[in-house]
Amino acid sequence: MNRLAVNNSRKFATGRSGSRTARRQVTLLLSLIAVSLGLMFVDTHHISATKVVKSFFSDAGAPVVEVLTFPVKLTGQTMDKLGDFVSAQKKLAALEEENQRLQTWMQAAMMLESENKRLRTLANVKESLLEYDFVTAPILTDGTGVFAQSLMLSHGQKDGVAKGQGVISKEGLVGRIVDAGTETARVLLVNDMNSRIPVIIEETGDRAILAGNNGEAPHLDHLASHVRLTDGYKVITSGHGGVFPYGIPVGEVKATKNGEFTVSLFANPDKLHFVQIVDYGVDAPKAGRSYASMGF
Repeated sequence: MNRLAVNNSRKFATGRSGSRTARRQVTLLLSLIAVSLGLMFVDTHHISATKVVKSFFSDAGAPVVEVLTFPVKLTGQTMDKLGDFVSAQKKLAALEEENQRLQTWMQAAMMLESENKRLRTLANVKESLLEYDFVTAPILTDGTGVFAQSLMLSHGQKDGVAKGQGVISKEGLVGRIVDAGTETARVLLVNDMNSRIPVIIEETGDRAILAGNNGEAPHLDHLASHVRLTDGYKVITSGHGGVFPYGIPVGEVKATKNGEFTVSLFANPDKLHFVQIVDYGVDAPKAGRSYASMGF
């Protein structure tokens, strides 16, 4: 009986203790809820005391936050500057490399310019059409036919036109003056069967005679047997023979089926309305002059 009484008293004490603990927990919870509601009420109604407290803690905590975040900010700024420095170094290296290439090209260009000037001096080549005396003349009639390829111009000796002067267009060589009257002049076209003009292949330096055939594409005669040309190579006057100076554009090389070469002329007489008569300062070719004396 005594043991039973002891056990019952222990259970009763334990029950009372658990009840007190539960009451404490409920009380604490209710207190926290009340405090939270109170703070919410104060914050909602903008009570000045709360603002003062919040401002105080904000002001007091700002330096601490600044000190704590300073290393992070410093590290970020340092990394950004390091990245900019590396990028600048790469750009500088690329610019130095590009500068070296440009200097190399500039030296090559200066050498070529010097050589070009020397060659022009030796060949007495003028720089442009503006350095020659020339007049622009309209075309009166087209005298082309089966046996002749010529043009009649409305300028003659009164305009300074003389036999042997060159005739060009903006596209290239047209022909030369073969007869000059007082008021008019006749042009022998480069594709006339009586026309023979010393030319050179610009890409290879090979010389030839542009021989007219009364067709649209004159032949290239007197080419060396070993010469191999490609369609599209540029043909210009060679400056030999005392007829035309060096460098006047003539046309492009076209290969025929039988292995010969013709020239597709830049200047199409059928589409011309005006031409330039140019005094290149060369004498009119004399009759019976052999092409061996022209350097061929």
